[in-house]
Amino acid sequence: SEVYSVRHSVAALGIVSAKRPRREVVVSVGAGTTTFSAYSNSGAVSFYAFPFGGDVITERIAQFARVELGMQLGWGRCEQVKRQHLTVSPHNSVGQRTWLSGKATVSGLPVRRRVDVTDFNQVVVREVRNLVEFLRATLHKHEHAGSELSVRVIGGGAGLDGLAQYLSRELKVEVSKVANHQTHIVENAALLWQKPEY
Repeated sequence: SEVYSVRHSVAALGIVSAKRPRREVVVSVGAGTTTFSAYSNSGAVSFYAFPFGGDVITERIAQFARVELGMQLGWGRCEQVKRQHLTVSPHNSVGQRTWLSGKATVSGLPVRRRVDVTDFNQVVVREVRNLVEFLRATLHKHEHAGSELSVRVIGGGAGLDGLAQYLSRELKVEVSKVANHQTHIVENAALLWQKPEY
């Protein structure tokens, strides 16, 4: 049947655990969009999208540098700042400073400045708070008393330092990051092959 096919495709993708099926939510943080997919033992339940992703954060870094620091930073440099310095864990960036090189917004001349990493992180946290509000409202639609819920974060944007812990704290649910969801897919597909009753 159609539902049967959905259940197998969902589990094979590593979204619903083949070992212990339960209600699960997958938050996939992509480049420009974060998707919310809710699943239960019977298959897919719902799907939502929210305009948040890695590129959004990179753009906010560039915008902050342009407006607050008077600097034009290239996309590659903003990506580097994101990967090396950004965090939503409040204790990881306290006191950290770094040098940034770019062009002055007004004159276009080369400029180099030492900046407080915390300033960038505050910009990112504001964006993540918007994501939290979206997830909180969406999770509320799928609340069921006594039902076990697991939230998994995947995608390139899931690598943002402290994101899973931040979401878990704010949403008050179990949130885990799937570090290598490709491996997770293979493992669950193998289990399904051995136990087709799932």
